[in-house]
Amino acid sequence: MKRWIGWALVAFLALAVGLIATLPAAVAWRHIAPQVPDLTLEAPTGSVWNGRASGAKLRGAALGALSWQLSPWSLLSTPTVQLTLAGGTVDFVGTARFANNEIELSDATASTDAEWLAPALAIPELTPEGTIDIALKRLAISSAGVPTAIVGTATWRNAAVNGRVRAELGVIELSARSSGDAIVVTARDDGRGALIVNGAFEIRGAAYNGRIALTPRSSDEALIAALQWIGAPQPDGSRLLLVEGQIHPTEVNL
Repeated sequence: MKRWIGWALVAFLALAVGLIATLPAAVAWRHIAPQVPDLTLEAPTGSVWNGRASGAKLRGAALGALSWQLSPWSLLSTPTVQLTLAGGTVDFVGTARFANNEIELSDATASTDAEWLAPALAIPELTPEGTIDIALKRLAISSAGVPTAIVGTATWRNAAVNGRVRAELGVIELSARSSGDAIVVTARDDGRGALIVNGAFEIRGAAYNGRIALTPRSSDEALIAALQWIGAPQPDGSRLLLVEGQIHPTEVNL
């Protein structure tokens, strides 16, 4: 009798997982959408476990086509989904897990246009150019939409600014790692470009602040002119960029 009840329970769980996993994506999204109001999916097709949306938008900004592969059996423990974004402003591949009121991204890579840096740099006279390549070993995001842990890097390739003047900066590398209750992000150049970059900033909750020194490696007139719009002048000829502000979290109701 006990063995029969055990097998019945297993069969019931398998049936439940199967029903959830084969639920049409469009139907499932109607129920999920209110939990992530900042995210919009266009024309979702397929099923919960293997589907695609022709477009994904975050706060109205188009990201690209989104596809996903959900492991049905992971629904019994830690829901795990493979995500891919392509064909838009962001290319992304990574694994997302949902547990303990957090979303955890792992083994993720992304590439996007440097224009996404404009709000953080907050320099109206200059627009960032180039490509940002991101490699995340781990990123945990709370249900409040703020990062709680991270191990990863971001590389700004062919870095440049354009506007009042155009100047090439080289390659700038950011490395992020959790430290206690903060996330520490260090900024360095690769040693070959026109600009020497040296500094760091911390993220605590939704706030971030820090200092980054910017020094011309040579007498590049365009770079020197561009730096007049960035940071405050220092006695040694460098510019001090104060990095501070607030992360505007994406609401996620887990």
